[in-house]
Amino acid sequence: MNSTMALCLMLNDRLFHNHVENSYLHIDTMVNTRRNGLAVPNRSLLQLQRDHVASEMDFSWQPLGAGRPSDAARGIMTNGVTCYQVSVLQTLLHQPPFMRWILMHNSTNLPCKINPCIACYLKQLVAQYWDGSNPANPVDYNHNDPQSIDNTACNSGLFGNGEQEDAGLFYMWLLDELYHIGDNVPKAGSPYGIRWKPQLDALYRLTIQRLDTCIPCGYETPGPLQHDWSVDLGVLATHTDIQQAITHDLNEQIQKRCQRCGQNNPAQTIRRRRIAAAPKILCCRFMIVLPTGKIFHTLRYPEILNLQNRQEINTLPLNYRLTGVVSHRGGGLKGGHFIASVRGRRTGQFTCINDNNKASITLPQFLANPVQPPGRLCGPNAKFQAYMLMYERDDRLRQMPARPGKDGGKKRLRREMRALQG
Repeated sequence: MNSTMALCLMLNDRLFHNHVENSYLHIDTMVNTRRNGLAVPNRSLLQLQRDHVASEMDFSWQPLGAGRPSDAARGIMTNGVTCYQVSVLQTLLHQPPFMRWILMHNSTNLPCKINPCIACYLKQLVAQYWDGSNPANPVDYNHNDPQSIDNTACNSGLFGNGEQEDAGLFYMWLLDELYHIGDNVPKAGSPYGIRWKPQLDALYRLTIQRLDTCIPCGYETPGPLQHDWSVDLGVLATHTDIQQAITHDLNEQIQKRCQRCGQNNPAQTIRRRRIAAAPKILCCRFMIVLPTGKIFHTLRYPEILNLQNRQEINTLPLNYRLTGVVSHRGGGLKGGHFIASVRGRRTGQFTCINDNNKASITLPQFLANPVQPPGRLCGPNAKFQAYMLMYERDDRLRQMPARPGKDGGKKRLRREMRALQG
């Protein structure tokens, strides 16, 4: 075994088994893997690590049965101003990867000892939302789960009790709270153990690699990896669709002093940002509120979002399918009203949900921006702007690793790492 291969295996073993917050390692070179003698699309080491973590997770809808005779969405009642919470919760409740993952928390054999615990509240909400008791009725706010989530959020100091707040901030707060449960694994009551954080990363963490190129001399300088729960997109009047907003977000010209050509003054530099590791669930957030006021210009977005050419190593397909939309009406994100539109289990099943009320919608209505809910939900001619888009990655063409065996995937991981170098 040569020294490069040994280093690669050592780094990967550390990544896979001893993941700690922000301890991300990266290989910049493009490498080819082989399986059964056939070339396999390329991916970064960080993407490979997250894909191996994802390979032990179940991303399918739970089967219907006597406990859940209906697959229809249901509303969630609010305390009057928690629409910013329930709209986000509705999107999570229609993400099978999230539901499968959270339901493993706080098991009989491994009870959770954290109090308060946002993961426990979310697990209880998933169980109640999809159980067989009155599936046509909305979930009551006064039930332990929605009210406990609201209380925990307000006690964090980020959200005012009885005040309208930003749904995007609430989404980030939820994922941060879930992530930090991994800081206290012995009390967390999860069979995932130290894999709690890596699994949440595989589900939701978007990692971007930055590369600065000096225009006069062509010298390239890689920047630090950037880890986010969402991609935040500016909404310019010249943009008509989300791909234009993504291009603008990932490419810019800046002034920067070049380390090689010795420019005394900052030189024109092209800054490109590419996806180093793509999550299973991608949140795209339109930045529709600025200090000067709200932007009412809307952008089109597709059902299938193709991001293959946005990757640092772009030979793997990277397609996302839209599963949920959080929309807003009003002058600012701390006012107005939020609703959710979600994709259901069955083909062609889409639902618009306004707090405790719901109505079926079509695919064109699901993709419309501005969002126009059925009249009985929000009144005639009501229009909402899409604020947060939830996309789920399609892995059918991504050559995902096989599910690990009794060795937890370690042997398979070593084989793939050897293939990366050979």
